[in-house]
Amino acid sequence: MPHVFTKRIFRLYQVYSQPIEGTTGLLKIPSAEMQADGTFIAGANYLPDAITPVKFNYITGNYFFNITFLPFMEFTYRATLMRWEENHNQDRSFGLRFRLLKESKILPSIVLGGNDLLGSNLKPGILDTGVVNDFFSSIFIVGTKHFMLCNNRIGFTLGIGNGGVRKTNLNGVFGGVSLVPAFLPSMRLIADYDAEVISAGAEVLFFKHLYLFGMAYD
Repeated sequence: MPHVFTKRIFRLYQVYSQPIEGTTGLLKIPSAEMQADGTFIAGANYLPDAITPVKFNYITGNYFFNITFLPFMEFTYRATLMRWEENHNQDRSFGLRFRLLKESKILPSIVLGGNDLLGSNLKPGILDTGVVNDFFSSIFIVGTKHFMLCNNRIGFTLGIGNGGVRKTNLNGVFGGVSLVPAFLPSMRLIADYDAEVISAGAEVLFFKHLYLFGMAYD
């Protein structure tokens, strides 16, 4: 199985992870978890061609930063490296998330969000003029609920998305589960389904500010 590795630098110790698109979530899907107000996150991912849309028939990578302006709103900017023959460029996009409901003892948290909302136009000569490259476009609503079991923290996430014109990202029902074991709270085990592919992986916190993340998918 191919693997994806990423490393992130965090402002705070207790933050939720970012999937490969840089928004708060599990591996390849968003969750309804929300960072604390004022959190800034930056990171980068190594992306094998099998994990990216069909247009990316080569190994690439992305980088991103994520800011939580308010307790209920999150903004993400990401850039994915692109190339055609001798040309190189970046697919730049942004995402927004709004928390509609905060998690309680009974109710899950609920978030409404979107990725690559405007698409991006690359210069003539690389793609035809006027083509919108919304490779990572999606609009979604997602819920997350956490439970404690023998001091282990378990989270369940379920959502539905629309993948835009290309239907290449979160196009349908998606979900996942995470586990923070009591014996190693700096690690989180994760599995998710992005409406097409099942992925499994883990993230580990080092030095209170650096996360390393790896995953396998089939």
